[in-house]
Amino acid sequence: MTSHTDGRSMIFIAVIIFVIFGWSISAALHNVIVQKAIATERATTAVTKINDPAMSQSPLYTEADNISNRKPAVVNGITTTNATEILFSGYGTARGVNYTDNGMALMMPRENGVIITKGYVTMTTSSGNKAYATFQEIGHPVVEANNIIAIKASGTAFFDSKSTGKLGFLGNAVAIYKDIIYKNGTDIVTAWDWK
Repeated sequence: MTSHTDGRSMIFIAVIIFVIFGWSISAALHNVIVQKAIATERATTAVTKINDPAMSQSPLYTEADNISNRKPAVVNGITTTNATEILFSGYGTARGVNYTDNGMALMMPRENGVIITKGYVTMTTSSGNKAYATFQEIGHPVVEANNIIAIKASGTAFFDSKSTGKLGFLGNAVAIYKDIIYKNGTDIVTAWDWK
């Protein structure tokens, strides 16, 4: 009688252990599934935010510039032929506010007529309000109407926080832009706000 009871007890204990073990695995699997769902949701949200920038429909600013000086760049006291220093000035409109601008850029050639340009610009209204930006662009040569050779560039401008008065809305703005640079030294920039 005792061995029969011991056998039942052992089976009962084995069943309890099996049930508890099954619940543990079930709970662990549930946790893994929940964690994967949360991770997938976070990854999808992150990708959506990265791939879905908000860009203004109308231009943030448009600008027309002229190159006033072009010379080989000097690096550590040595004149280089690998980069050209450019001074430019012009005028533009930012959300209905007229301004003049001036700046400096460093233009570096690549193969096949491609250029990389980095620089800064200061925008000033007639009442003395200012906005400051650094920019970088890459340009490719194209032939425009009437066989005018130009460079079409795309770039980004980063405005600092010191914009004042009527140009205050440019403080900490990021703009993406198109720049058409003509052989005669003029260029036209159209930029959009990127938030």
